[in-house]
Amino acid sequence: MFIPPLQFVSKKDHTTTKTASRQPPREPRDTLASLARKHFIQSHSPRETDLVLDLKQSRPQSAPQPRYLTHAHFYTGYGNDKVMALDQVVLPKLRSFSLKVADIPKGEDRLSSKKWLKKFGLSKLHLNLDRLVAEMDSGHRTEHIATVNREAEALHCCSQPRVTIKGIERHLRLRTHELLDYETKLQRVIRRYEKRLQWLRSGSCGVFGSILEEQIVLLLDTSGTMAPSLHQLKLGVAALIWEQLHGNNIKFNIVRFSSEAVTWHERLVEPTEAACQSAVEFISQLKAEGGTDTLQALELSLKIPEVSAVYLVMNGKPERSTRAVLETVNRLNSDCQIPVHTVSFDCSDDVTNKFLKQLAHQTHGRFHRCVGENCGRKRLPDSSSQETSSERPVFEGDDLQGLAREIQKAKQFLAASKSYRDLLLQGKQKGESKQ
Repeated sequence: MFIPPLQFVSKKDHTTTKTASRQPPREPRDTLASLARKHFIQSHSPRETDLVLDLKQSRPQSAPQPRYLTHAHFYTGYGNDKVMALDQVVLPKLRSFSLKVADIPKGEDRLSSKKWLKKFGLSKLHLNLDRLVAEMDSGHRTEHIATVNREAEALHCCSQPRVTIKGIERHLRLRTHELLDYETKLQRVIRRYEKRLQWLRSGSCGVFGSILEEQIVLLLDTSGTMAPSLHQLKLGVAALIWEQLHGNNIKFNIVRFSSEAVTWHERLVEPTEAACQSAVEFISQLKAEGGTDTLQALELSLKIPEVSAVYLVMNGKPERSTRAVLETVNRLNSDCQIPVHTVSFDCSDDVTNKFLKQLAHQTHGRFHRCVGENCGRKRLPDSSSQETSSERPVFEGDDLQGLAREIQKAKQFLAASKSYRDLLLQGKQKGESKQ
């Protein structure tokens, strides 16, 4: 019997043979966890998937991007029960706060306070503190927690001080140095406002307000009620002629009225030196006597050619009913739409002042009031003075009141900013004490 010889195979050849005879490896069987992972990837957008699965893939840059609350679901292996794993919460970076305030020109513009504040008001200069706080805040948020069945604050709401603005709770995200910068700029603006307010109360502006139009009629009450104040009226009109009419090259005419109306010229006159001197002489001859026929004077003034505004100066009630005067002027002025600016000159009668306000607002004009010898002579208290509100002058007139309200609002914002800084300081001290 033939027995074949034994063949020896090296270990290396044996391994190679066994490896070559093997079948390709099978893919690992999916587990519950891997199935959950695949399901999560398929059901979310690539951006959300990368945010969850590759959160720590790259090294943080010098200016890392903010991360938000992220979560992923994992099955426990018991039926369809699953748990949710939360990643850490990183609050978004605070928005940069840059306060750039435009400079208000030093010279005074011939504008009403309403138009002037549209150019240089607190809102236009981005100094409205309520709006700044609201723009920096994303709002106070609460969420319902089902496990404990109660409302809870969002995480970013717990660590920030809160203030109430117009009934809405806001987070104070302005910092101390930003509030100090805001206060410095606001104080500069307040000083500029007070300078303009002093200008409006000085000289002829304090008596008649600022003359805005280029062609006007000056309508003067010379009835018997003006007798105690006639000398002051003459001085004020003379100052008006030289300061504003001649200085700003404004065409003008003068109508004086008592029981009847009398014009200085039939048409508007160029403000030359000779014409202004003639107008001052005409004013110096005025006498206070007779009644107050306001309606006749207004009808005459509105009929003067090329007139663009009427400035009515009175200190007594018209002879006819105020309602009849208002209705007639409204009818006469329906086509030409000439504003009638009214001036209450040393008048304490409430009926007269109410009539002058109604007449001005009905014709889209402005109301102004001065009181006798103090017209344009009383200085405005400085903003740094310690006078109480009762000692400060009461401003009556559309231009003065509009600017005074803006100053008051600015001072309220200044006080609020200081209280916000105190609030931030208290929060900082409280945090240090806990450490």
